[in-house]
Amino acid sequence: MRLSVFLEDCHYLSKPTESVRHGAFLASAAFFKWVANEPAFDKLEVFLPPAVMGDAQVIREAAEHTLEPQSRGRGRLSFYPVHQLPEVWADEVPRVLRSIDPQFMARDRYLRDSCAKGPVALSVDTHIVAEYESWASLRRVLDAPEVAFDSVQCISHSLRDALVSSLNSLGCDTPPFRLDVIPRPVNIERFRPPTLGEKLESRRALRIPDSANVAIFLSRVGPHSKADLYPLVQAFARSSGPNDWLVIGGGPTSDTAYARVKDWLAEAGVLDRARLLGSCPQEEVPQRLWTGDFFVLPCDNPSEGLGIAPVEAMACGLPALVSDWDGMREAVRNGHNGYLVPTYWAPGSSRIAEFSPFNPHLSECLLLSQCVVVDQEVLEQRMRLLFRDEALRERLGIAARESAAAFRPEVIGEKLIRTFSEQLHAAGSERDASKTARKAAACRLGLPSNYDRILKAQATRSLSASDVLELAPSGREVLEGRREFPTYFEVGLLSPPRAMQSALECLADGPRELREVAETIKSDRSEDSIFTVALLLKRGFVRFRKSIG
Repeated sequence: MRLSVFLEDCHYLSKPTESVRHGAFLASAAFFKWVANEPAFDKLEVFLPPAVMGDAQVIREAAEHTLEPQSRGRGRLSFYPVHQLPEVWADEVPRVLRSIDPQFMARDRYLRDSCAKGPVALSVDTHIVAEYESWASLRRVLDAPEVAFDSVQCISHSLRDALVSSLNSLGCDTPPFRLDVIPRPVNIERFRPPTLGEKLESRRALRIPDSANVAIFLSRVGPHSKADLYPLVQAFARSSGPNDWLVIGGGPTSDTAYARVKDWLAEAGVLDRARLLGSCPQEEVPQRLWTGDFFVLPCDNPSEGLGIAPVEAMACGLPALVSDWDGMREAVRNGHNGYLVPTYWAPGSSRIAEFSPFNPHLSECLLLSQCVVVDQEVLEQRMRLLFRDEALRERLGIAARESAAAFRPEVIGEKLIRTFSEQLHAAGSERDASKTARKAAACRLGLPSNYDRILKAQATRSLSASDVLELAPSGREVLEGRREFPTYFEVGLLSPPRAMQSALECLADGPRELREVAETIKSDRSEDSIFTVALLLKRGFVRFRKSIG
């Protein structure tokens, strides 16, 4: 099985930076690393803009980070400029094309339907559906022919239901693609219950008493992308006793996020029983979770999809106290491995929706979260119960660890491979009439810019097939190996040296019409040949036999 992906840069294949530690990014990065090293896949093909391909160091670092030592040197990872897509996909090998977000679904399907010779099934990853950019893309997909072997893979049943409801509002009764529910994987081996010594060491590092009862919030801090922590602070103040502590950690989504939380804790009189960790490196997350007795996340934000943080905490043996919101109910069962706090949606977002095309994404999420109400009274009751009942925490924690096993990478990987195999089987069985209709509709998905129509009006005239060209002295120097052809790396990817060599050789014995030179260049597209001739004219290695005009 082969998997292809179109990326705008190599961030998903490189070591994460502080600014890209959120769950969706890390999950996508882990997915590509899994594909590059999983025996079920023979190759990961990464298509990049030509400008990115020009940075050899970036490509090398991405390859080293993505490939495990035992997978290197075996042709399992290849990088290509996206303009070479027709040549790479001319081999008719079956492929899965991974789209990293519904926002790119129309673009990726356009490229697939325009360029693929063999069966290619589209697999679309999802994180959230409350995002304006996704709907512009999905509207175009709904106007194109149905493709039953393409799949939008939802990370929770709630997200799938939300997607179906939204498609219905666009007049689509039945989605024109598969909808599969496949959660994010979690490395259960890395997230494990601590020994008593590890637990005490984690607490002492934060100056928390050994015998304290500790609630821990470890996720992004700030109302723009995770949760409004004011209700949590208030619930802690009302439910906790002298031996109960609250730990809050995670990357802030604004410069003032932690300062605001600190002020709230001080106003509530509980700052002395709270610890604010700040950003936490990914490799230190398990040790931080070992500090707690239970995990708490009153999420109220549309940017939450599955809720990887609760699953990680559950894998460490912590009961999860979370809002009954989106994918978090995928992992948490009320009273079995934690508690779901009732969460209410308040209609009243029409003004926000009206200006979605204008609002920045994080601002939009903050505004929408004001329509989400987490039941503070129930949150307080559940926190009080978990602080007081050690035996309950132990029982829920054992069940939490067992529940987290359903998110192991090998379990999720098996589901993905099975789904991909089903898609490829269906893609290979596509009828000719369906394939013809699908490919004919490609232009409605990608809407490529018609540069020829636009820009030729700005020039004196277009090049003509009857224009007569001849070799310039500098062109003969190139043929004789006395001079190199100077151009930019990105341009060289679109017109390889062998094409330029063929054009120069065609003119070595005398003048030729442009059509003859273009026919000499090995290319399936005449436009590509003319592009090469234009490069030679632009650099002065070829010239007109007679003047233009």
